[in-house]
Amino acid sequence: MQDKFIKQVQEKIKKLGLKPSESVIAQKKENQLYYRTDALDNEKKKIFFKASLSNDAQTIKSLANEVYILKRISALKNGHHALLPNIIKSRVGKNFVWHTREFIEGENFGNWQTGFSPEIMKNLSLAKKLSLGIYYLQIHLLSTTDDKQLNSRKIEAVIKEIKNLSRNLLESKIITQVQIEKIEKKVSNIKIQESFVFCHGNLEPKNILHDKANAGLINWKDAVISNPAMDIASVWTYAIMDENWQKCFIDSYLELSSNQSIVEQYLCVEKIYNILYILNRFNKESNIQTIKNGKKKFFNKLKNTLNTLI
Repeated sequence: MQDKFIKQVQEKIKKLGLKPSESVIAQKKENQLYYRTDALDNEKKKIFFKASLSNDAQTIKSLANEVYILKRISALKNGHHALLPNIIKSRVGKNFVWHTREFIEGENFGNWQTGFSPEIMKNLSLAKKLSLGIYYLQIHLLSTTDDKQLNSRKIEAVIKEIKNLSRNLLESKIITQVQIEKIEKKVSNIKIQESFVFCHGNLEPKNILHDKANAGLINWKDAVISNPAMDIASVWTYAIMDENWQKCFIDSYLELSSNQSIVEQYLCVEKIYNILYILNRFNKESNIQTIKNGKKKFFNKLKNTLNTLI
């Protein structure tokens, strides 16, 4: 399977006339083989090439989802509110997916273990521009549950996941039973009034770019139809080390939003979800007893903020 994948990628790169920056070496991730690189086309324009091979239908659906979203983004007439990728060519097959898109120059906002970097926190204009970009996409990529290409993420599922994450953290003694009771009371009291918009679905720091003046978004395979607070709460959580940046981001979004009441209604629930999700990720991927410096500060800030929300 690996040799087949490498051969397919080499043939595709040759047919597209690309000069990749590195040799074709298959990377493995769960049930997927993938290869990604920046490359030069025949006009010496820098682009990004990505290819994946999998026999798992769900994996292919997720990858096809990214191509679908990239096509929709590329079709927008005005994308100047954020750095957005423009898809050039693509193909979705039964088990092989590839695409080329414009290469976006920029640094990411930080990493999931420490949140947004101090450099980002010093730049409030990035908070405003990111909120504008998210709102712009919610409006112009607005879809409904009739859109079969995207999954629909309902608030009931979010509440269910909050309870699952809470129980996992209780078993690891990261939160207490008293906290769980407060969390469940908090999320159970929400009045469900679904309002669906397009959401990126995975706004962790590595998927948000900046070039000092602008903010941009990459990696779209997790895009979903969900409530408008989903992406907003994710950004708020990773900016948790700086309340001024958080406030600037939230205020800037709410000034624009026509869904303000819905956003405010669901924002607390989505904040709780994001904090629990990251705490669980620490628990799975790190030895919590040995984390230190920026990681420890971020981890403790998440725990302390959870108490203020519940």
